[in-house]
Amino acid sequence: MKVQVAVRDRLARVAAADYPGVPLSDVVDRLLAEHEELRLRREMTRSYARLQDDPQEWAGYLAELEEWDGVSADRGEAR
Repeated sequence: MKVQVAVRDRLARVAAADYPGVPLSDVVDRLLAEHEELRLRREMTRSYARLQDDPQEWAGYLAELEEWDGVSADRGEAR
């Protein structure tokens, strides 16, 4: 993979500051993982917003959450 010198230098600065001693290929891997997680969080936020746009669906979601909270609370007491 060819990378422009300026990009390589930026990556090296990020690596030195945030991931000292980590090879650049591992830094790229970590940065990609962070990007993918951020993208997933953005999509989750958009999905919740769409769900909230429908009051009936949102109420159903909240009811399901309460049900799951009750189940997990029951499990905690049994231990």
